Amino acid sequence: MNIKRFQKILCIVIMACICSLHSNVSANNKDTLTMLLPKFNIFLNSQLIDNSVSKYPLLVYKDITYFPMTWNYSQALGLQTEWNNKKGLKISKSDSINELKQDYSNNKVKNYHAKKVSFNIELNGKNIDNSKEQYPLLECNGVTYFPLTWEFAVKEFGWDLKWDNNSGLKIYCIKDNNLKNLVQIIDNTYLLSAYNFKGSITRDHDNSLESINGTHTMTNIANGYQIENNIKTSNNELFKVGLKNYGDGTKKWADQIVNGKEVTINLKLYGGNHPYMDITEFQITNSEIKFIKNIETVNETEKTKKYTITFKETSPYENTTYEYVVDIEKKLLKSYKKKSSTSNSHELAFEY
Repeated sequence: MNIKRFQKILCIVIMACICSLHSNVSANNKDTLTMLLPKFNIFLNSQLIDNSVSKYPLLVYKDITYFPMTWNYSQALGLQTEWNNKKGLKISKSDSINELKQDYSNNKVKNYHAKKVSFNIELNGKNIDNSKEQYPLLECNGVTYFPLTWEFAVKEFGWDLKWDNNSGLKIYCIKDNNLKNLVQIIDNTYLLSAYNFKGSITRDHDNSLESINGTHTMTNIANGYQIENNIKTSNNELFKVGLKNYGDGTKKWADQIVNGKEVTINLKLYGGNHPYMDITEFQITNSEIKFIKNIETVNETEKTKKYTITFKETSPYENTTYEYVVDIEKKLLKSYKKKSSTSNSHELAFEY
């Protein structure tokens, strides 16, 4: 064969291979979707989710937040999932909700590339055509991700989604509507940027009553938020107590102001939590929710409603009762009272 002719044919073959490879890469790139870490705080039933160190973080695609369908998240969302190699993924509502156990073994993934799942999807007994969904189920890092759209989250699962520029996205999937409404009002209050309060605390060790008043501030920080309380007691003592919540843990501190100087208080003397911080920690945690025995509501006036929560016997909170009075119109707390026969009891009134 003529050498020049052979070289020409070889060149054509190589160019054809390059074009074919480029075409395949382009097709693959077209099928690959980019997901991003959210730049706002996300709460699930009042629990802060720390995406910065989560192995399977919540992600955002086309401005919609996506949840990883791991076992822990499914349990915390009140979902039941079933997988079958032939039938695909089946998702349905469950009768129970468990506390979210976050996995903080992040391997420092910087880029989150996803693709549409191609297997069959059944949602509450209905088949989902994922190819036609504007916000489809996606697969990222070997895990299926589910979109928090109104259609799925609210209509199918009955969750409440709340957003504000100050605190971020709040997701509530509590079954009891009275409890769900109360938890939302508590969070609205707790996550306000600022409010004033006054109240009293009864010490369990000597049953002494102490009056206090103060200011509460909340500021957003990287991957969480910070709370600070400035308190003045009936004895004219000044304190500054606070915490930083990063989702994977909290850092607490307490100082007493003496002659204008901040003197650090050893929190080990108080079991790690100063009473003046404990008094404003009035959120109902996920660990408490599963022990609730009863929640009673009474309309005190046209504008206020009172909630009383009691806990199951043999639970860690069996000797404790919570009382909340809410402003129905503002959807904020007017007062909060904790009654306990085994620890500090206290009450607060809020001023906005």
